[in-house]
Amino acid sequence: MSEVKTPLCVDLDGTLIRTDVMFESIVILLRDNPLNFFFIIFWLIKGRYYLKEKLIEKTKLDPNKIPINEEIIEYLKVEQKNGRKILLVTAAMQEIANLYADYFGIFDEAVGSKDGINLVGKNKASYLVNRFGEGGFDYIGDSKKDLYIWKHSRNSYIVNQTKNIIDKVKKDSNVLKIWNLIPEKKITLFFKQIRAYQWVKNLLIFLPIILSHSLNLQDYILSFLAFVSFSFLSSSIYLINDIYDLDSDRIHPEKKYRPFASGHLNLLFVLTTSIILFLLSFVIALFINLSFLFSLFIYLIFSLLYTYSFKKIPILDIVILSFLFTIRIYAGSFATNIAISEWLFSFSIFFFLSLSSLKRYIELIKMNDNYILSGRAYTKEDRNFIKNIGVSTGLISILVYVLYINSSKVYSLYSNPEYLYFILLILIYWLLRLWFYSDKKILIYDPIIYILKDKVSYILLLLSIILFLFAL
Repeated sequence: MSEVKTPLCVDLDGTLIRTDVMFESIVILLRDNPLNFFFIIFWLIKGRYYLKEKLIEKTKLDPNKIPINEEIIEYLKVEQKNGRKILLVTAAMQEIANLYADYFGIFDEAVGSKDGINLVGKNKASYLVNRFGEGGFDYIGDSKKDLYIWKHSRNSYIVNQTKNIIDKVKKDSNVLKIWNLIPEKKITLFFKQIRAYQWVKNLLIFLPIILSHSLNLQDYILSFLAFVSFSFLSSSIYLINDIYDLDSDRIHPEKKYRPFASGHLNLLFVLTTSIILFLLSFVIALFINLSFLFSLFIYLIFSLLYTYSFKKIPILDIVILSFLFTIRIYAGSFATNIAISEWLFSFSIFFFLSLSSLKRYIELIKMNDNYILSGRAYTKEDRNFIKNIGVSTGLISILVYVLYINSSKVYSLYSNPEYLYFILLILIYWLLRLWFYSDKKILIYDPIIYILKDKVSYILLLLSIILFLFAL
C-alpha cells in the first residue's frame, strides 16, 4: 500500500488543539457556577463517557476560542493537497468531532465516541484495525494511551511526548515525524502560570517589622512564614482567576501567552495546583496565629469577590486592588503582633490606589477604537479619568508621607529624620516616572513586571535603603 493511499488518522485533544475539549467544557461549567464542580464529580463517578454526554448537554464549545497547533494543521493541508485521505478520530463525542471537522475543513471524515463506546486507547486501536487492517493506517497522536494505536499503525507521528514514550513507539512502529510544540519545560510553565514574580507584592508583609526597627529573630521567622503562606494563597487565587477569565485571556494581546490560556497547561493541572497551594497556605498559617489566619480569609474573600464581581465594576475594581495590597501589610502586622500606624495605612491606601490605576491605565491606553477591555466595563474614553485618579492619589500619598516625617512620632523612631526627605524626593521621582513612561507607551505591560526589570528602580531602592539606615 503506497503512503499516499494510506489514510492518515489524527487525534483532536492535545494534537490538533493544544487543550482538551472535555476540560474546556468543564471550564465553562465552573465559570457559570463554581458549585457545578460537585455535579462534575458525580457525573465522573458514573463514568467518563457519561461525563462527556452531560458536558455536551450542558455546554456549547466555540472552536474559534480554542488554541490550535498550527504546525499540525499546516502539515495536514499539505497531505490533503497530495491526495491523502485524512480522518479525525477522537475520544471526544461524535458531535464534537463533527464540529471540529467542519471548522478545520480538511477532513474526509470525523469519528468520535458514540453508542456507549469511549474511543480512546484500546477502543480506538480496535476500531482502526477493524476498519483498515493491521498497518493499514498512519496515526498522529500525543497521549500515552496512543501507544496502543501506534503499535498497529504503518507510520507514527508523535506530538509533545517524552523521550521514554518516543522510544517505546519506535520499538513497535516506524516513527515518521515528531513535533515538540511546547516552548518551555513544564517547571518553567508552572512558575509562569502561578505568577511567582507577583510574589514580590507579598514583601509588603515585612514592612511592619522593618518600620518598627525590630531586631527580634522570631518576628522575621514569622514574617517569612507569612510571606510563604500569602504567596501560596495569592497564586492559588491567580489560578482560579485564570480559569474564570480563560476566554478573555485568550483574546488579550499579552495574557493569551500564559501557559493555561495558550493550552500548554491543562485544566486538571491548574485546578490541582490551585487546591494544593490553597491547602499549603492555610496549613502554614496555622503555625503562625489566628489573627494572620483571619487576614488570609479576608484576602481570600475579597479576591474571589473581585474575580467574580468587583472587577467588572468601574472604579470599585481599582479600589479593591489597592485594598488587596494594603491587607498584605496588615497580614505582616497580625503575624508579628506589631501594630501599624495610621500614617502607614493612609499612605498605603493612596499609594496603591495610584499603582492599581496605573495597571488599568496601561491596559486602556493600548485599546483600539471601539474596543471594550475584555472582562472590564471600561472604554477608551475612560483612560484620562483613570490617569487623573492615579496621578492625584499618588501625589496624595506623597503628601501623607510629608506630614508623617514632620510629625512628632518620627523623632521617637529616627535619630536623623532629615534623611527621610531624600527618600521623599526618590519616591516622587519614581512614581511620576512610572506615569510618564506609561503615557509615552514605554511602560506597556504589568507595572510589576516592568519594575522587576527596571534597573533604575533597583538603584533607587538601594539609595532609599541606605538613606533609611542613615536616618536610623
